[in-house]
Amino acid sequence: MAPIALDAGSQDDWVQSLKARVKAADLAIFPDGLKTSGQHPPLYDQIRPYSDFPKFIEGPTVWRPEDYANNPERWVHQFSASDIEEISRAADNFISSGLPITGITKENFPLPSLESDLAAMRRELINGKGFILFKKGIPVNEWGNLKSAVAYFGLGSHIGYPISQNRNGHILGHVQNLYVDDTKIDSVRIYKTTARQAFHADECTATASFGIDKCTADGTNGFPLDGTHGTL
Repeated sequence: MAPIALDAGSQDDWVQSLKARVKAADLAIFPDGLKTSGQHPPLYDQIRPYSDFPKFIEGPTVWRPEDYANNPERWVHQFSASDIEEISRAADNFISSGLPITGITKENFPLPSLESDLAAMRRELINGKGFILFKKGIPVNEWGNLKSAVAYFGLGSHIGYPISQNRNGHILGHVQNLYVDDTKIDSVRIYKTTARQAFHADECTATASFGIDKCTADGTNGFPLDGTHGTL
């Protein structure tokens, strides 16, 4: 999901137009149909009693803020000029193919020079500290929303497999204020409002956010310690 700046004027018409386009979405744009929901029946053979859970968490997933606060080289990846050129070329080629953004795969979005780095990042996300920051580099103002979104989705295809994030089947959403009632938590997603997002667990192995514009206020991101239980 990515933040985007909105014009406060005529928001009602804009929101209604967006809702109409969402309802008209063709499910055929998903390469494997409803499998992108990420939901499935319980895997009963994987269910374990609480007594089987570890009493103390240790290993590479355990970290403390002081481990990274002054060591950006351990969790920040700065794209080089050649990296950006390779991503740009892959995005242009994919857009030229005419495929919908949901059809992006590692095969049709090749990043040969970045492949080994992205594979290492995937391992670190799943079996390590669990977070990484791609800092700056992507010229979103020059590329525009479409190419930037394709680049973002293409990078993600080298990290994992995309699944929808809500009942509408959205694969790529925007964190933006749609002027809806944030008290209706049963029917309104918090990222569509200006309300504070509490720490939570999504139904996936990894999530990502791509900032395409600065927030007018606040907008801070954060994440909890995976190994907190081991230090209590």
